Amino acid sequence: MGEQDEVLIMDYVLGELDEVARARLEARLESEPKLADELSRCEETVAMGLLAHLPMADAPRASLRDEIRSIAVPTAESKPEMIERPRVSVNWVSFGGWGVAAALAVVAAVSADRASQRGTEVQALQAQLEERREAVERVTGELEAVVDERELLVNRIAQLNSTRSLDQMRIATLSSQLDQASYGFAVFDTKADEGVIEVVNLPEIKATQDYQLWVVDPQYPNPVDGGIVQVSTDGRARIRFQAKQPVEDVAAFAISLEVKGGVPVAQGPMVLVGSL
Repeated sequence: MGEQDEVLIMDYVLGELDEVARARLEARLESEPKLADELSRCEETVAMGLLAHLPMADAPRASLRDEIRSIAVPTAESKPEMIERPRVSVNWVSFGGWGVAAALAVVAAVSADRASQRGTEVQALQAQLEERREAVERVTGELEAVVDERELLVNRIAQLNSTRSLDQMRIATLSSQLDQASYGFAVFDTKADEGVIEVVNLPEIKATQDYQLWVVDPQYPNPVDGGIVQVSTDGRARIRFQAKQPVEDVAAFAISLEVKGGVPVAQGPMVLVGSL
């Protein structure tokens, strides 16, 4: 028996069905024992509820409960055939406000379990939304930190430009070729053939690989080796480097992914590149 049948039986007991719907239900009751049993239980529940809510001054006689029970739930000896089965017709008007209150209490009891289940589902959805909100806040905080670091690097470049002669300094911002979260800057002194490079958010690599720095000088057919870039576990690196060959002019800086220990000529993919 489904939920619609439960509602239909409740409306039947409460007297809310029209004549057509009532006749259809009574016809089903003659051929569906489970439906008839459910009606008996509902009638008994309503009757007991009414008895419990009647004023003490108007308390029913002691035998009334047994009479209602004998009608709603017949015994094996007295149970008549299904066709002649009597029905309880509750006169709600005669019970007045107490009857209405009891009926509402019965309806609330029938739907309590369903409401509890829906409440559990709502709580689960709220928990999922809270987890997603926290994840969004975490990602937003990480992005804000990246923006702050970019601004710090730009400020450092500006400071270097203001404190050293531009004739001998070469400064470039490095942009990622693979992952947009990676970036950095390089400063190179052409007179001393040495410089400083700082990068952040470099992807983690295998134990058999190394990041390698290159200085592009137009006078050489291949970029000049700037050495291995040692990266911390959080993807950061800040090193001083010296070019393996004399550099007169710098066209670009680059970081490539190479085999462990590095190579004399760049072979692997370029991870960061910064042109002047």
